[in-house]
Amino acid sequence: MAERSGFFNGRQMRDPDGAPLLHEDGSPRFDREYTAAEFAEMFSLYLTNGIRNGGNSLRVVADNGLVVRVLPGDAMINGYFYKLLDDGRIFQIERNLGGSARTDRIVLRLDLRQDEGRRISLELKRGDTSLTRSNEFWELAIADISVPLNFTNLTQAQITDRRLDPNLCGLIHSLVAIDTTGLLAQLDSFFSQQRQIWTAQTNEYGTWFQGTSDQWNGWFNQIKAELFAQTNTIFEDWSRRAGYTIETDFFPGHPGGFRVVETLLNTINRSVLATKTTQFNAEGTEINEALVWSEPPLSVNKRTTFGENRVIETITNA
Repeated sequence: MAERSGFFNGRQMRDPDGAPLLHEDGSPRFDREYTAAEFAEMFSLYLTNGIRNGGNSLRVVADNGLVVRVLPGDAMINGYFYKLLDDGRIFQIERNLGGSARTDRIVLRLDLRQDEGRRISLELKRGDTSLTRSNEFWELAIADISVPLNFTNLTQAQITDRRLDPNLCGLIHSLVAIDTTGLLAQLDSFFSQQRQIWTAQTNEYGTWFQGTSDQWNGWFNQIKAELFAQTNTIFEDWSRRAGYTIETDFFPGHPGGFRVVETLLNTINRSVLATKTTQFNAEGTEINEALVWSEPPLSVNKRTTFGENRVIETITNA
């Protein structure tokens, strides 16, 4: 089984007598020596071809006349990096003196030839929009420039940006990705189980709450009924005390029906201790009684409804 790994520090090699071993050019030999191609292979495992960041990185702009400028930027081709610095690079576009309109292409070319190459460079391909991609050359398209017949002044409208086209150039991005299929399946299973638990707990709580609410409402209604009976009894008792009296007013023409207002007051200073209002509706099917005490502040209402063979009493606002 073949295995490869790297990169590690090298140890200088020596002959049996201890003398350092040398390359033909006189440089020392090491037991760990790597080529540029191996470094490029490593980078190509994690980074795609393309320019870095987009924006103005290696963007082609019209400069003056038939001159275009490639702005500074960075790129990666098959694990080899490229960087354009300072003010970028200028290209002079040849004037189109005959034939039809011509399209030139600016490319970023990786040249792996051992003698003439070993570099990445910007190149202008006149009248050629092809891309060479082989073991020795690999090109990324940066921009296409339309050159009309006899044209002498290029504008930005004649420059077609190709940097963001993933088939021609594209942006550098990481090839490292996480397969989340298994994780998502586990999360879906977890949430499905939790949903069942939460649903059961919610139903259980709803049943408990409804039962408890019914019990509480029954108890509270009973308390309100007792409160009305007690306050009504107290109202009657105060009227029998020395110094207090009840004055009764009748309003037979009241819009809501016949009304009786009883006022419990201090006979001497005429201060009102409580009032009791009894309202009979015009149909004779309902009586509303309201007791309002001044000290301490208290308000109790009672509604009596007469139906078929039954009487319903409801206490509110206790």
